[in-house]
Amino acid sequence: MTYKAIIELVGLSHDTIWRLVKKYKQEGISALIQDRRGGRRAAYLTYEEETEFLKEQLESSVSGEIVTINEIHEAYQIK
Repeated sequence: MTYKAIIELVGLSHDTIWRLVKKYKQEGISALIQDRRGGRRAAYLTYEEETEFLKEQLESSVSGEIVTINEIHEAYQIK
């Protein structure tokens, strides 16, 4: 199978496919199986806190307030 066919099939970039094939050739199938999962490793707020924070910011803007990025940043720093 060509790289182009693999890219179209799995939707990953050429570089990612190249790295995975190289890893497979060097270490076998076990190198491609990961115990780790993706996720929010560097989050400052929990998902719930972030959702509530963004909801508050959206409500302010929907109610007619002008919300600037500086105000959002300041509010975020307080959280």
